[in-house]
Amino acid sequence: MTTSNLHKYVASYTCAWEDADESRRIIEAQAVDRAGFEFFARLQCADELVGLDDGRVECRRWFLSARGDLASESREIVYLPKAEWRENKVFLLKPSPEGPHRLGGERPAELVLPHLEQMKTPFHYIGSIDGTDPLFKWLGVPVLHVIWPMFELCFGVFLDCSDPNHPMVLNPESISQDWWVESMEGLGELVHEEARFVASDDLDIDFNPPSKYPGTPGDPLSPSDEETMHICGVPFWEQGADVPECPATGETMRCVVSIESDRRVKVKPGYRTSPFNNDYLCFGDVGHLYVFFHPRSRIMHVQMQCG
Repeated sequence: MTTSNLHKYVASYTCAWEDADESRRIIEAQAVDRAGFEFFARLQCADELVGLDDGRVECRRWFLSARGDLASESREIVYLPKAEWRENKVFLLKPSPEGPHRLGGERPAELVLPHLEQMKTPFHYIGSIDGTDPLFKWLGVPVLHVIWPMFELCFGVFLDCSDPNHPMVLNPESISQDWWVESMEGLGELVHEEARFVASDDLDIDFNPPSKYPGTPGDPLSPSDEETMHICGVPFWEQGADVPECPATGETMRCVVSIESDRRVKVKPGYRTSPFNNDYLCFGDVGHLYVFFHPRSRIMHVQMQCG
């Protein structure tokens, strides 16, 4: 593999570059263009990959320093499993009253939620992505409904969305009752107030002052309180990269959106909230919900991480 002319960017929080299979999935799901690189370098960290004449690649990690500028450190010399790949476009869902995408609101009447015998509480409707939006055209479906069992212990669920209004669970063993306690009795339906969003590739975000942070590579910054971000195109991992492979094709799945716990999306009155007693859209301990999709198999993968 020729690498002497290679110069690529990857939004990489944690990656074992020596593991060919993991690095391949990271490259396919998290390779970005220059704009995406600069965004992730300021938000969390990003890797610049520069080819050397001997076939190896230098991996340099960039991050926001305590001074407020970008700094870097040379991480390692690596071999890559491939030299050419698609760059994933990074964009955001931003609040807009007339936006085509939504979080919360009543479950669409045509959407039938799956249920498994071992579940004590139901799947919940989280929101919908409008597949006619040019930035989501790659989905190949008119709408993608995002669902998740808010009160169940779930290690990531694959859903067959061949019929987008009747998703089917493909890996029921991923849902467990290991964390069920008596205080959770009575939990059930949960509906949030509807919030609308528009997809935007404007990545000019006002992050919190960097002086609050030590400038340690990988320590994620936060946007201003009013700018909760739902990042699309590339996952914004909280714990570590966990890019899924499609169980039907064996191919790396593409990231649709990382949905951040959002204090602007309130629980509707009359519904009991999570064991954490949050009155807003909250995933576990104020975590993120990650949505992936494979357009040929029409399989969706949803998982959660908390910081």
